[in-house]
Amino acid sequence: MVVNCIHGVTRRHELIIENGIQGPSSPLVDLNEWQKANSLNQISIFPNPIQERFTIALDKLVKGDSKYTYGIYSINGQLQRSGVFNGNQTNIDRSPTMASGLYFLKVIDENGQIVGAKELRVVN
Repeated sequence: MVVNCIHGVTRRHELIIENGIQGPSSPLVDLNEWQKANSLNQISIFPNPIQERFTIALDKLVKGDSKYTYGIYSINGQLQRSGVFNGNQTNIDRSPTMASGLYFLKVIDENGQIVGAKELRVVN
């Protein structure tokens, strides 16, 4: 993805690859799966871009005993950090091994259903 900013106008160019991205096996390898998860739009990340700590919030109210799993993946599909949280939101410390750049966050409920996915930008 390339983002150009000219005179305050942001233009976003994305490369769509037929049959998804080829590479190591990960939950984000299939581009169609990523687009579907991203379109669910049931999670928010703030602040984004992040520096040290950020919050994942579910956009719909859930029971406090519901468990959700999150995974943060590099652009290459490598898992950088994962964890489990209960309820509507959780605070997460950035992994010290995460350099500045673009990452992908994916949240799955306790039934294995994708709740949503978002781009996560890390800045140092």
